[in-house]
Amino acid sequence: TDAHLKDLMYANGVLLLVTAKDPNNHLVILGIAIVPVENGEHWTWFLRCLQSAGIPIADTVIVSDRLKGLIKACNDVCPDSPHRYCMRHIVANMNSSLGRHLSSVEESLVYKLPRSDSRESFTRHMDKLQSTNAVVATYLSHIPVKNWVTYAFPRPTFDNFTSNLSESANQWLGTELRSSDAVTLYFRYMYHLLKNINERST
Repeated sequence: TDAHLKDLMYANGVLLLVTAKDPNNHLVILGIAIVPVENGEHWTWFLRCLQSAGIPIADTVIVSDRLKGLIKACNDVCPDSPHRYCMRHIVANMNSSLGRHLSSVEESLVYKLPRSDSRESFTRHMDKLQSTNAVVATYLSHIPVKNWVTYAFPRPTFDNFTSNLSESANQWLGTELRSSDAVTLYFRYMYHLLKNINERST
């Protein structure tokens, strides 16, 4: 995911992050980088840096909000990694595109779709959505199911279909850290990380 830098750091660009979950369902930040602008070139560079550092991304499930250039970068650097799109961001983009927010009934139907573990259940939920709001159903039908619906996704994601983990990382980093100069940012990041690891081990 990306995070906007704050205050004086704003002029330095964008903070890129890659996060994961450990076996205890805890947040683990695998890498961060400051780049001038978020694009495919910088995502490719960042992913290659992670590979060089020994981070096993070559065959790992990726969940993202379809950030600028990230999909192409993933296809270039780790083509065997299945890429799932964040449902929360799909809904946000849809709201923006359609110029309205989903009703609670519509949202409930929409969030049943990515959890569908069979083609039959997906079709059943989509038919209900079609009868409730055909425009929303049509919008979602243009997104390949292999990238957002459980039954069509090649790997189990254990009900993880949003990139909320990365959003949690932004909160974990905090505004103060993202307002620091580059060197201080990295030192504070390492401090946060070591403190977090120590707290989990005690």
